[in-house]
Amino acid sequence: MEQEILIIINKEQVKALIDRLGDSSRIAPCIEEVKRMLEIKSTLLWRADAGSCCVGRELPMRLDGEVRMLENILHALEEDNVVEGISLLADYEKVI
Repeated sequence: MEQEILIIINKEQVKALIDRLGDSSRIAPCIEEVKRMLEIKSTLLWRADAGSCCVGRELPMRLDGEVRMLENILHALEEDNVVEGISLLADYEKVI
């Protein structure tokens, strides 16, 4: 079940997002997509923390790392630092 939870956002989606960021006219929708990804992972983290007695600490720790990465990506994109956002997304793609 842990794997099912973690693949809600997959490498192909992240790669497609990176590709779309190359087009400056598509930045706003990309920011919205990162916000949705962050919301998904934050919700999963909340649920994993609430059930940490059953799932252990590994899953919440992993999700916390993903949430932090997505927050950094979002911050970079909102600051119009697309190059950094793409770099961070590439790192995130390797993690998931």
